[in-house]
Amino acid sequence: MSDWCASPHLRSLRGTTVGKPHPERMTGVGPAFLAWEASVIPLYDIRSRSSRRLRLYMKHPQKAILASAIFVILALISPALAQEQSIDMVQATTTEITAERVVKGQTITIGEDELRLGIFPKVLKSPTAITVKRRLASAAPALLTGLVALSDYWEIDVADDAAVNSKKQFVLQFKVASPQGLPRVLAWQGSKWRELPTRQLDSNKVRVYFSVPFVRIIVVGNVALASGDASWYRYKKCDCAASPDYPKGTVLRVTNINNGKTVDVTVNDFGPERDIFPNRAIDLDYVAFSKIGNPRAGTIPVTVTPVSGPPLKTLSL
Repeated sequence: MSDWCASPHLRSLRGTTVGKPHPERMTGVGPAFLAWEASVIPLYDIRSRSSRRLRLYMKHPQKAILASAIFVILALISPALAQEQSIDMVQATTTEITAERVVKGQTITIGEDELRLGIFPKVLKSPTAITVKRRLASAAPALLTGLVALSDYWEIDVADDAAVNSKKQFVLQFKVASPQGLPRVLAWQGSKWRELPTRQLDSNKVRVYFSVPFVRIIVVGNVALASGDASWYRYKKCDCAASPDYPKGTVLRVTNINNGKTVDVTVNDFGPERDIFPNRAIDLDYVAFSKIGNPRAGTIPVTVTPVSGPPLKTLSL
C-alpha cells in the first residue's frame, strides 16, 4: 500500500476502449461539445467537396448564406467552449494498476493528501487503469438546501468495469479544510444525490467506502445552528432529540450556556421547522432536557456540537 503512483496520461473524451463504458461517463463531454462536433462535420464536408457543392449553393444562395452564418457563429463560440472545458477540469490523473498491485494493493494520492484512494488486495480482479478527475465544486449539480460544499467535485473511474470485485470495497479519504457541522460524502446518481457511508476520522478527515467502477462525489457540511434555543417534548423518554440540521442516528453534544451542563443525545426525529422557529437549534426529549435545565423554563440557550455520524450502512449505488 506504500507504492504510490500518479501518471499524467488522460483517456479520450469518448470514454475508454477497455471494458463497458458507464452511461454517466459520456455526460462529462457536455452537450455543447457534441453539438459543435456534429455541426462542424457537414461544414467540413462542404469545403472538401467543393465542385459539386459549389454548384449546389450557386443555385440556392440562401443555403450558402446560412452555412456561412453557422460557420461564423461556431468560430466565435468555439474558444468559449474550450475555455469552459478547461475551467471545469482542474486536474486528471490516471494510474495503471499492474497485476502485482492487484495482489498487493496500492494507494493513489492526489495533492497534499487532499484525496487518498486505497485499493486493498483483491479489490480488483485484474489489471486496469483508474482515473481520478478533480473539478471545481461549482461544476457539481445543485446541492440540497442546507448543505454547503467542503471539497472539490471528484470523479473516480475504473477503466474496466469487469475488473472490480463487487464483494470488496475501495476506501476513499478526503481532507476537509474547514468542516461545518458534520462532514458527509454525497455521490451523484444520475438525477439525485445519495449519501455514502461516511466515517469522520478527525476534525478535518473523512473516509468513505464504495464498490462500484464509476462514481462522482463531493464532501458537504450542514449549514447548522451551532448555538440557539433548545426546547423539549415528551417522546421516547431517552437521551434523544429532534434536529432540523442533522440526520437520524447522529450523536450531538448539547451544552446549556447558562450553567455549562452537557448531555449527549441521539437524533431520532426531524424538527423543529427552521422557517417557523428560526433560532431553535434542537428539540430535546424531556429526559435529556431535564439533565441540563429546568423544563419549566420552556427553552434554554444551548450550543450544539456533532460528536459522531449515523452508524455505517452498506449502500449500493
